[in-house]
Amino acid sequence: MRRFKVYGKFLLGLFCISLIPPAAFTSVTYYYDLSREKNSLITAVARGEKRINALLSSAEATLSDVAKYVDPTDPEASDLLQREVYNEPLFREIGIIDGNGYLTMTNLGKLDSPIFIEPERRANLNDENLQILGPLKTSLMQEKSLILTLPVVERGEINVLVDPSILTADWGSSIQEDLGPEGYFAYINQKTGEILSSLGELPSQQLPLTNRNASFIQSVVTSQNAQVLVVGGISKASILRQWRDQLLIVIPISSFCSALTIFLALRLMKQSMALDHELRIGLKNQEFIVHYQPIVNLKTGQYVGAEALIRWHHPQQGILSPNMFIPIAERTGLITLIGEWLIKTTSQELSNLFQEFSDLYISVNLSPIQVRSRSLDKVILWLRDNVFFSPARCVFEITEAVIVHNYGTTSSDTLARLRQLGARISLDDFGTGYSGLNYLHQFEVDQIKIDRFYVAAINRDPLITHILETLIDLGQKLDVTLVAEGIETEEQRKFLSERGVEYGQGWLFARPTPIGEFEAAIHRNQPQQGSKTES
Repeated sequence: MRRFKVYGKFLLGLFCISLIPPAAFTSVTYYYDLSREKNSLITAVARGEKRINALLSSAEATLSDVAKYVDPTDPEASDLLQREVYNEPLFREIGIIDGNGYLTMTNLGKLDSPIFIEPERRANLNDENLQILGPLKTSLMQEKSLILTLPVVERGEINVLVDPSILTADWGSSIQEDLGPEGYFAYINQKTGEILSSLGELPSQQLPLTNRNASFIQSVVTSQNAQVLVVGGISKASILRQWRDQLLIVIPISSFCSALTIFLALRLMKQSMALDHELRIGLKNQEFIVHYQPIVNLKTGQYVGAEALIRWHHPQQGILSPNMFIPIAERTGLITLIGEWLIKTTSQELSNLFQEFSDLYISVNLSPIQVRSRSLDKVILWLRDNVFFSPARCVFEITEAVIVHNYGTTSSDTLARLRQLGARISLDDFGTGYSGLNYLHQFEVDQIKIDRFYVAAINRDPLITHILETLIDLGQKLDVTLVAEGIETEEQRKFLSERGVEYGQGWLFARPTPIGEFEAAIHRNQPQQGSKTES
């Protein structure tokens, strides 16, 4: 039943994970298309704003020059107008209208018969600013033109005719391409509401000025002189169609990713289930062994203890490290049996060495699951009743998370009971976990193990080296034993020793070895003590 719950959760998680790739691909492509089209719209409208501003500025400057320097009575006046049109290719024609409303001159020459211009086709003479009329057909230019006109006090007005298409023509990049086949783009006279020039089909029954068309994404910009609105819109339906077209490519890819995720997860689950079964058989067949890594005095080099490291001698895969099977043991609850086996086996294998070396101790790692549950009760009773193995020879290593998350709970009670038997508690991987320093002065810890991360950074990373020195200083102020892990060079040993770290372990001294090799190494390392010496 327990296994069913475990793998039921795993399968549920697997199903949820398999939905992530298609959901992610679908969402990303949609928002990417939406963002891309919005940016295209904003860019097109900004480009249009620059066009209309440039046109109006050029027209105002030209008409002001004509008003200032061209005298309609001068025989060369038409030549001057012709030169202005030649210099500014945006203009079709320049004309002068007198105070009575008659067109008297253009850049083509003086009119023998002035043409009367209807009032609705002329500027408001009470407004001295540049004004926009049209698009309109004029008497001379039989095509619709924008009329940009500038009133001149007591002289009438001067105007230029502009082809409306220049506002939407291709000036190096196509507005129509930016907005898509169903988009629109327009210049609108803000005073009259007339469309000066446009591309695409503007939405019917609603001016784009409102910017509230639900079926379009719109952008509106006002020209510098506040006369013209530059308006653009992109059809949401067009964006959705592009998105659906992309999904024809995305969905197969995301489906493949999901299938691959499921395949790998099922394979992992199958391996995990097989390893779970093999783990039980291995425990029954006594396939586990213990390797011992010496803990040495950094000043003298003598062995003072060892860390017991469990290994699985798998019949087919050879020696497996704890990282391969401890997570499975914790998930299935086998960690309790493995933990009991490790402590009892270690006490038996080291019994002779404990008699020979009175100060030798053994360090054993405890899983957080062991500490949080009552599974150590049997171990505590066994340690209490075993007359051949003193708990004082044991150091139990725990992680910082056990202290931070379980202070005042069953975990702290279990560790307190171990200390009452005479065992010591060591804080493993210190400085890399939660760093619950505010708990250390409340929780009774006998030893701190400095993680190999800090040891490897000695004299290589100034910042981490400084943090290491701070951790050492903290440990000394807490009056606990300091043990450094992962020492690989003489430089590291010397650095730690000079700063008051008493003990260490690492490949500089010895690698983890079976009991036979460990016994031989400790006999070579130091003279016998204990019962034989005392006799």
